[in-house]
Amino acid sequence: MAQDDLGTWLVRQGELTAERLEDVFQHQVIYGGALDTNILEMSLMAEDTLLNRLGQYLNLPTVAGSVLKTTDPDKVRLFPQKLAQKYGAAPFKVEGRNLSLALNAPPDLSTLDDIGFMLSVYIRPFAALEVRLAQALLRIYG
Repeated sequence: MAQDDLGTWLVRQGELTAERLEDVFQHQVIYGGALDTNILEMSLMAEDTLLNRLGQYLNLPTVAGSVLKTTDPDKVRLFPQKLAQKYGAAPFKVEGRNLSLALNAPPDLSTLDDIGFMLSVYIRPFAALEVRLAQALLRIYG
């Protein structure tokens, strides 16, 4: 069986009704953005609850927007802007040879391994809300 999309998964978890999910999809068509951003804009879930659910859905630890706001751009610039934009990933912490990346979609682990090999680091993926990821990318890369 194929994995549910995030919206269907949230309905199955009891976080949204099917009717509210349809409203979110209509909002998304008009305003764009990821599903989680539209759920936040419509005030259907608290940000911390949505982030925790996204982490469960992606089977990843989460990183809060408050952590992404405190990222030192100089320390994480070893992750090139071109890669950040291509993969929708924001670096937020470097510890030794470990680079933590915030993602909003299921990670392609082989791609992350390839990038890690190219940069000589071990990549640790974390789930983040789209809006917080976009803010982090703007802070880091301008």
